[in-house]
Amino acid sequence: MFNFNIDKPPGVPHLVLKILKLGGISGTPNERYRHVPIFLTFTLMIAVPKIFFGYADFESTIIGLAELFFQINSFVGLIVFLLQNESVNEFIRCSQSLVDDVYKEHHPRIVGHLRVKHDLIHKATKFYTIALICAVNFYIFSPMISTLWSYYNLQYNNTNMVYTIHMEENFYNVPIRTSLLEYLLFSVCMIWTCCIAAYVGGTKLMTLLNFISYCTVYFHLVVMKIEESTRLNSIRENEKTIVMMHYKALRCAELMISITAPVLLQQLIFCVLIWSSMLLYFTVSCAQVARAIYDCKWEQQPPDSMKHLQLILLRAQKPVGITAGGFCFMDMEQFGKVCTNR
Repeated sequence: MFNFNIDKPPGVPHLVLKILKLGGISGTPNERYRHVPIFLTFTLMIAVPKIFFGYADFESTIIGLAELFFQINSFVGLIVFLLQNESVNEFIRCSQSLVDDVYKEHHPRIVGHLRVKHDLIHKATKFYTIALICAVNFYIFSPMISTLWSYYNLQYNNTNMVYTIHMEENFYNVPIRTSLLEYLLFSVCMIWTCCIAAYVGGTKLMTLLNFISYCTVYFHLVVMKIEESTRLNSIRENEKTIVMMHYKALRCAELMISITAPVLLQQLIFCVLIWSSMLLYFTVSCAQVARAIYDCKWEQQPPDSMKHLQLILLRAQKPVGITAGGFCFMDMEQFGKVCTNR
């Protein structure tokens, strides 16, 4: 069972470091191997089935590729953190050094501010982790319960059997949509896969938020030290301490930027890929309506029917897109123009 209690002085993102070590990041050399089963799971359970085994129809293709982009987004983020392992360790050493300087000063107001902010960040990280655990359990077991309920109704109410799968993929051509035994074996494999995917996605977000939040707190500590020295008229006595604290805070910020910049860049790239794939799905689905009207030879239908078919054809030609935030509309044509202009 994962223990959220950290028996260390506050001021450093201890909880997120503990979570990172589960994936082989910021740990000892003997712990680095922990990332191997994570990426084996992604390769064998997500990437290979989604890329090499095809899909039943166009709709499942779009859904499957969108899921693939989403998962690649998360796992590439973890790879970036693995590549930035030395920077992460240096960030921790630098932040620990700054926090040690604060504790050496024994100033109640500054130390109290550090403890309050640390507790706030720790509680937010803990709450997010618990919420993520609850969400992934719901995501894991709800498809299985739905399928078993459908099987129960099939036995007693003579209804159709519906297999609800966790991800849209053709799992090595195993008949997971027609055989209950194969479906249950697939679901057992997906329990581990979903937990790994949730860990990777949650860890990436928590690491970004924690590192940025703690860097902000470190600058607050420098400001409070300057204000306190000004109030006590002791700037000259504390100038070396202030300069060193500010240097360490700046160094933490530089390391934080070097760690998070590649992750945020790939986040932007994959968000655009997911958005464009959904735009493509909407556009093609809308075009299928117009194609069906042409295939039924609407111009040869009776006048009354032709009127209604013309109305459907007219409506089908309306651009279909995605609206972000209720005000930013984007269809496939506009998206193509933006990409071309860029």
